[in-house]
Amino acid sequence: KDLLDVFLREALTCFRGAKLQALDPVNLFPYALKQRWFADEMEAAFTLEGLAKSHAALKKSFASQQRKWAAVELALLLGPRFAMSLYYLSTRPFPQNAGTRFDHLYHSWALPKRKGGNRIITAPKPFLKSIQRTLLKTFFAKAPLHPAATGFREGISIADNARPHVGQSVVVNVDISGFFPNTRFPLVARAIESAVPKFLSPETRRLVTDICCHGGVLPTGAPQEIQHA
Repeated sequence: KDLLDVFLREALTCFRGAKLQALDPVNLFPYALKQRWFADEMEAAFTLEGLAKSHAALKKSFASQQRKWAAVELALLLGPRFAMSLYYLSTRPFPQNAGTRFDHLYHSWALPKRKGGNRIITAPKPFLKSIQRTLLKTFFAKAPLHPAATGFREGISIADNARPHVGQSVVVNVDISGFFPNTRFPLVARAIESAVPKFLSPETRRLVTDICCHGGVLPTGAPQEIQHA
């Protein structure tokens, strides 16, 4: 019975995938924006490369719905499973202060520091964190960095940071006070401009920037390392 259940479940998935592949993704995305199970089936049926071929047609289809198009365009790159969440985010109103659009999706707490005082941790809700981790893996982890930058890089440790300084007569150790709280919305937007594909619409770029900010700055508590993805 267990084997039969597995067989039927796998057969159903293959059947659904075959049925979806026979259809034009342009006609499927409106349903993916409203039904998570349908988006999951799309993800199982199509590759992101295959879906990307629908970019031009989808852009034309959503020409009069810029915010919805931002959700669709980003879902083409990150995966249809995010379509419904991205659609929800894209419909949220723009507040007066830039970079605070999704503040309601975070919670904060104080974390004691080893040398005294507290660090405020601001963590996103799971669905938003999942989007952030996929953005990190898809775009930001591939962005070019200066060789001297060793923080939050996959396969790079504190030992790699220290190695070039071994045997030097003078080594200066400094810390940037409030690095994340002082990385404000305009700087985040500039970084995103250089990290995401050039063809993305301004609405999509703004959506990505808003997803990466809380309180108008980089939140201390959002995904920062690719190995966490």
